Amino acid sequence: MAEVIPVCFWCREPFPEAAVPREAWAAANGPDAAVPERLVVSYVPCPRCREKIGPRRILVAEISNRQPTDGRPAINGDDEPKFYPTGLSLAVEKAVFADFARSLGIPEEAWRRMVEQESMAALTKPLLEKLEATAEPSNKDTRKKPKAE
Repeated sequence: MAEVIPVCFWCREPFPEAAVPREAWAAANGPDAAVPERLVVSYVPCPRCREKIGPRRILVAEISNRQPTDGRPAINGDDEPKFYPTGLSLAVEKAVFADFARSLGIPEEAWRRMVEQESMAALTKPLLEKLEATAEPSNKDTRKKPKAE
C-alpha cells in the first residue's frame, strides 16, 4: 500500500515509522486533496538533527509571515498571525540564547521553556541576525539551509 512519508523539515530525512496510508490522508483531507509522497508534519528537529545540535545547544529558526508555496503548516498552528520557518537556522549554546532573550525583554517563562523543554526557538530575520552577531564563533554553528528534496 502506498504511504505518505512524514519528513524532518530540517534534514528532509523520513520518519518511516510514522507513515500514513494514502487512503487515510485522502479521507482526512478530502477527496480532491493532492496526496503528497513526503510531508513535513512538524518543525521539531528529528532525533538525528537533535543529535547534531547537541544537548547544550538550541536550534533557532528564522520565521516569516509569508506562506510558502509547498503547503507546509504554520509553526504556530492556528494562532494569528501565522509564521513559517524559512529553512535558515542557527544552533547556539542555550546560555547564549537565554542571555539574548533576556536582553530583548522576552519573559523568562517563555525563553526558559524553549531552552529547557524544547530543542528549538523561532525568531524573525532581524532578530536571528542580531543573535548571530552576538554569539561567539565557538558558541554557534553557521546558518544552515536544509538540503533540497
